[in-house]
Amino acid sequence: MPAFWRAYFGVFCASLVLFSEVLSAGAFSPTSGPVALLMTFLSGGTEASFDPALRFSLGLMGALNIG
Repeated sequence: MPAFWRAYFGVFCASLVLFSEVLSAGAFSPTSGPVALLMTFLSGGTEASFDPALRFSLGLMGALNIG
């Protein structure tokens, strides 16, 4: 595999793990700031309500993506 694609794949995997860690952190109220900011930006300004089902889903999605 050429060095460019090996580096590209490494950067992609690292960014995916970082994003997954941010999603997993959204499961806890003290660390849910970045996820709340991301969800507000993606929804066009409407703030998300972090109920227990959303927190569980964020934790599960983050953990599965890391794995």
